[in-house]
Amino acid sequence: MNLYQINLLIIALGLAALLLIALSSAFRSYLLFMGGLLCFILVVLVDLLFKRCPHCGKHLGRDTGIFCPHCKKKL
Repeated sequence: MNLYQINLLIIALGLAALLLIALSSAFRSYLLFMGGLLCFILVVLVDLLFKRCPHCGKHLGRDTGIFCPHCKKKL
């Protein structure tokens, strides 16, 4: 999986989390809230586990430009 696909997955899971939590409030549903919370936890896990430099393996953080902020190699 490349960084573009990882970012798309993070965005999709984040939007799903927001939608499910908003719907849980509207329908007063505990299950929808738990689904939204699960999506949010998945966003954090995907970011921490997969958003890494392929060269040095360090976490890229929020600003993923063209170069790794740690080893300065092209991503």
